[in-house]
Amino acid sequence: MAFKRWNRRFEGPFFVPDFLKHEAGVYVIWCKNKDTLTVLDVGEAEDIREHVGTHKHIEYWHPYCKGKVYYSATYTEGGQREERLKIERMIRSTSYISGDSVQERVIQFEPFTNLKNEKKQDESMAEPPNIPDRKSPTLSDTEKILLVKQHISDYLAKCEDWNINDFQWSQSNEDVVAGIHRLWVFSGQKILSITYSKEELIEDCDTNRWQNRLAQKIKDVS
Repeated sequence: MAFKRWNRRFEGPFFVPDFLKHEAGVYVIWCKNKDTLTVLDVGEAEDIREHVGTHKHIEYWHPYCKGKVYYSATYTEGGQREERLKIERMIRSTSYISGDSVQERVIQFEPFTNLKNEKKQDESMAEPPNIPDRKSPTLSDTEKILLVKQHISDYLAKCEDWNINDFQWSQSNEDVVAGIHRLWVFSGQKILSITYSKEELIEDCDTNRWQNRLAQKIKDVS
């Protein structure tokens, strides 16, 4: 998944930060409310995934978003910090973001409003996230896994079944070694731990049967 904005290629927006890379670049945090994505935060880091996961403002992102929080990043391929700061300042200046805390920021910029009906007005106008064809032979195993996890996340975000309050993907060090992807689902008063193997996620991408497997896994652990 990727889009072009501010004359840069961004990966995302992702529902969870797990899909961000351990690379240098600039991240943009979004708030998605219905069909609108609004800039919530922006910053630079030498390790995007590590930085975003431990960011001092992470506790504010969700309360200040009336919808769902999404994550995206543009990578500078090991460029100097001054290059990243230049990109960050440019995004801040066009997104009306200032101050050191979310409470101080003025959030007005809405680049993804009504994407289906909005015409491209300039070369920096955001384009809809490009979700690759699941049958594309160019998809690597890693891309297939990320794609299926994104489909599952988007589905659960809208799902009215199973009394789901919230959910989160995670991987402990032991899970990584075992090749397991863990999905925590908060259903009513229950916390469900659902595990996927790498092979299951790849197969679900190839066959597009991820929804059937998800329903069965939730049934098994409920």
